[in-house]
Amino acid sequence: KEEDLNDPRQLFRMLFGGGKFDDYFATPLADMVDAVSADGASTSIDHDAYEQKQNERTAEFSKKLRAKLETVMQAMAESKKALYDAKGKLTEEAADLAEAPGGGDLLSMLGYVYSQEGTQHQDALLGIPAFFSEISEKGHLVASTVSALSSAVRTQQKMQQQQQQQQQDSAAPAEPPEALVKEGLKTMWKAGKLEIELSLRRVCEAAVTGDVPPKELRNKRGRALQIIGDVFHRVGSAALRDGTTMPTLPL
Repeated sequence: KEEDLNDPRQLFRMLFGGGKFDDYFATPLADMVDAVSADGASTSIDHDAYEQKQNERTAEFSKKLRAKLETVMQAMAESKKALYDAKGKLTEEAADLAEAPGGGDLLSMLGYVYSQEGTQHQDALLGIPAFFSEISEKGHLVASTVSALSSAVRTQQKMQQQQQQQQQDSAAPAEPPEALVKEGLKTMWKAGKLEIELSLRRVCEAAVTGDVPPKELRNKRGRALQIIGDVFHRVGSAALRDGTTMPTLPL
């Protein structure tokens, strides 16, 4: 069955992994679409409904992540061979995820967030690694936000230019040119990745510390999260070197 590209939810789903990452994060931007209500010529966002949905997502995905952490922790406690085998299964899973639309980029980001969050929740070397990891997180989020906003501004400017051309020349094409469509997809890609990253960090926080575990258990969860993240980031980065960062959709 062909996906209906006129439905923004299906477009976002195709753009961000085609459903292969459903165990890790929800389709970005889709909840925002559901929270938008049209009222004649204007639109508004039901922020309470959107926030409630995000909280439900966090609870759902944190349970799945904690189960994965428990599997890795069990291997850690059993033996080096068990941990080696666990990493092998994670590598196989990561290789499959990398085959999804935009999989290399999404997997690399997933691994980066997991590794960073895992480091922050471990008490090692007087907390120095966690401190620098938190600083790096803040800088990374600022850079990602600036990139998404800059892309949105460029898209808006190009759309305004297109509208002006159509007003000045009635013979101008009604449909936006391919370059404008690609710019719009690039904006959605950056905005969606930012939403995914923020969601992942909330999920990691809930999975590792949501039940207020003892210090020792929190450290073990943090280490397990870092192990998963390192595998995912390695496989995702390798996929990125061999392919493209953003999936290509039919225009």
